[in-house]
Amino acid sequence: MRRKCVTSFLLLLCLLCVPMLSVEAAGKKQHKQVKKQELSLSLKGTKKTTLKAPMKKGYKVKKVSYRLSKKGVVAVKKKGKTLKVTAKKKGTVQLKETIQYKKRKKKKTVKIIYKIRITKEDEDPYSYSVTPLLPPFNRYFYVKTDNPNPNSFYFVDKDSKYSDEPTILMRTSIRFHDVVYENKYTGRVSGGYIFENYNRSNTDGGTWTVMSQKAVDPTGKQWQPHVIEVMCPLKSDKDTGKTVECPEVKTTTDYLLDTYTNASMSFFEKLDAVQTAVDQLGLYPQTVVGAGTTSTTPYPMLLSTIYPERSLDEIYKTMFTRNGGDYMFLQQLYPFVLDSYSEPRLMAAVAKKLDPNCEIEPVPNIHWLFNISKDGVKKPYGGAGRNCFRAQELQSNRIESLFFFDGRAGDYACNVTMQQLEAKWEQYRTLADEDEKYYKDMMANAKRDAVQYSSWIRVASAKTAEPQYAYMTKGTHEWDSIYLSEDMYQPLTDTWVDGRYINEYEVYVPGARWEDHPTSDIVVRDMQYTDLSGTNRTADVTFRYDAATDTWRAERDYVAGAWVTIQTKYTVPDYMILTREEIKEMQIDRNTNVKPTGVLIFDGTVYPGTKE
Repeated sequence: MRRKCVTSFLLLLCLLCVPMLSVEAAGKKQHKQVKKQELSLSLKGTKKTTLKAPMKKGYKVKKVSYRLSKKGVVAVKKKGKTLKVTAKKKGTVQLKETIQYKKRKKKKTVKIIYKIRITKEDEDPYSYSVTPLLPPFNRYFYVKTDNPNPNSFYFVDKDSKYSDEPTILMRTSIRFHDVVYENKYTGRVSGGYIFENYNRSNTDGGTWTVMSQKAVDPTGKQWQPHVIEVMCPLKSDKDTGKTVECPEVKTTTDYLLDTYTNASMSFFEKLDAVQTAVDQLGLYPQTVVGAGTTSTTPYPMLLSTIYPERSLDEIYKTMFTRNGGDYMFLQQLYPFVLDSYSEPRLMAAVAKKLDPNCEIEPVPNIHWLFNISKDGVKKPYGGAGRNCFRAQELQSNRIESLFFFDGRAGDYACNVTMQQLEAKWEQYRTLADEDEKYYKDMMANAKRDAVQYSSWIRVASAKTAEPQYAYMTKGTHEWDSIYLSEDMYQPLTDTWVDGRYINEYEVYVPGARWEDHPTSDIVVRDMQYTDLSGTNRTADVTFRYDAATDTWRAERDYVAGAWVTIQTKYTVPDYMILTREEIKEMQIDRNTNVKPTGVLIFDGTVYPGTKE
């Protein structure tokens, strides 16, 4: 009986202990992560570095410990939650850092294994090879290397035919949305880095010298949006004695001349041939915007531009915040992404390559053209890439990962062609068109429902952050509808309306006086008249100056819906003509310092058409 009691007691004790043991075991269960990183130090260069415990959202660092694979290579000093590492002698050592985190009852352990390489000053133990990413163009290169610190080296082309000075090539500071990175902060892709010409210099390939630079190792830092590390050559940089070989490459200017011209052509025949090629190759740039992230102007806007020949632009790209990484490498790599600023300058560069003594000047009020002159002959060249009137804002969630740098099928980093880049570009353009249609419809509806016939509007400006005011009216002229739909709304330019002056940039200028703009158009609001076809109308009527009679005539509005030819003879009624005496009585500049009222907002800050 006594033996049974003892046995029963022991069994009961075991049953009571089992849950206690399982609870204790559960409390000690931790989530473990293991990370591997490399860094390098030198005995006379970058000798020290600090390893900070990375922050985990919601967790606090409880304890930091470390262990070295061998002694004597580095000295480690623990200070709080950081480790200070100092190089002691040449060699390689492994440092295992263990970081314990705690969040209420949860625990997490992260182990970081650092492979630390210690070298002497100017000694470079790494290997390098260079491949142009789109031969034969000389803008971007893939540098394959085992160097973990891209800020510690760069290349110099000492005898490029494109420069009397050494050409410098460094890792690009931009992070691209369509590139797959191993480490986004350092810019490391699979096996190496993306390099480019530094400060608009140009290489022609050949032998490059490897330079070393004393730079703080960025390993362990987190890459932050909008933070771009700027590397630049310094006098203290050292020649490592190493060189790498790059295949022959050339500029876009040389490519165009080599491909599309020959020695038998004249100067202008060569320019014409290049212009034809550029018209075919050129693609208009797209702005990448962060999908789903709003900015201070979260709605479509009308923008007064810096070019007086352009009308108010409908802008959609400001609706979204530009996020770090929202750049497309595809757009950077394709050599003929050209807008109305860069295409005429490309043609100018071609002309100067053909004849440094030719003369180049902008075409007045046509910013996309340059006049190029030689031997008494002058011709305009320039333009803009294809599809410049299609959607120009591509949402980042539409962008695919294209550049892997690991040789997989479909890897654009391996032997991609201009045709492939162009085809993908056109695909993106179609997607951008689809996304933009929604916002275009929003703007069109706002104009129709809010503006109705005409109104003062508040717009954004490319020249100032201050509110700008424009006047928008619905098009009614027959020849306008050839190019625009009859429901299109047009801003006024170089016009007096409501006692205020609208300048060539289509915005109201406070303080303007009639004597400063004595031949500008004059708009009479809500005028009742009968047009040439006999239709009674109530509309904004535009009177334009006629120097021959020194009067302002409203012929466009009088013709209105009636189709006429140049040979058609008709007489404009007297009430469709204004004399100087009548204008003086109208006090054209009476409201020059009075802010417009009844304004509708189209500056992107609120839904378009909202009353101010």
